[in-house]
Amino acid sequence: ELASEFEALQKKLDEAKKEIANCSFDGDIGSEEVDPANKNSPGTQKRIEECSNCSGDLYDAVQRATAHHETILQSMQETHGKELTAEKSKAKKALEKATANHKANVKTIKKEYGKEMESERTRYKKVLDRANERHAETVEKLVVEHKKEIEMEKTKSAKAASDHDVLLTSMSLEYGRAMDIERSKYSELLGQFAALQQQLVSREKTIDELKRSHDAKAEEIENYDNFAERTRGLVFPPNHPYSQHYQHGPPHLPHPPHGYPMRPMPNEQFEQKEWKRQKMIAKENQGMMSYI
Repeated sequence: ELASEFEALQKKLDEAKKEIANCSFDGDIGSEEVDPANKNSPGTQKRIEECSNCSGDLYDAVQRATAHHETILQSMQETHGKELTAEKSKAKKALEKATANHKANVKTIKKEYGKEMESERTRYKKVLDRANERHAETVEKLVVEHKKEIEMEKTKSAKAASDHDVLLTSMSLEYGRAMDIERSKYSELLGQFAALQQQLVSREKTIDELKRSHDAKAEEIENYDNFAERTRGLVFPPNHPYSQHYQHGPPHLPHPPHGYPMRPMPNEQFEQKEWKRQKMIAKENQGMMSYI
């Protein structure tokens, strides 16, 4: 009951202090501070006078609650102090009793444990002596057997060393012959590699020449196609430089040698045939480049 009453009082006190601290008054009260627990402070008095939401009764209630809280707290501390003293006394007596029982138990255990230790030492000594005797007998047998094994291992080691020397000599001879064969093969491969490198260089030169030739042919065909497209269907006067185009080719292409016969075919037929022929040449060049 006292605890619940104290908790309720503490709650009321916290709510009252929160209400005072969260007052909505925002007027200027100067540099004076408001003390919720002291309504006589200058700042608190000025707020009470200027704020209609605050009342002096609220500060009286806070002071009464604080005093009641301190009284209850002091009473609880006194009660708790008496209970704590009694509890300490009980604990001290119980500890003294437990210590006395423990010492008595230790003495009893020491006596019983001493008798058991003595009998165990005697039994252990007998077992240890017998084990030592058996160990000595076993060591003697092992020494004799180990000497025999050592002699056998020495004989085997000498024979293995001799066989190893013979085998090493034979392997050295065979390895020398194999190395000579490998050196000759390696020299031959180096010569082949140098020849292949020369072939690669010559082929790269051939590829470069074919590329240049292909690019020149493609440019020539493109120029011819552009010129043919621009002049398709045009009729030039007799004195125009392009009037003999279909007999001697466009002016930017090499003219035929002197005495080259005139082409008897009509202009349109020659243009189509020449265009097909140039396309076929370009296709063959492209196929040769892909093959290379």
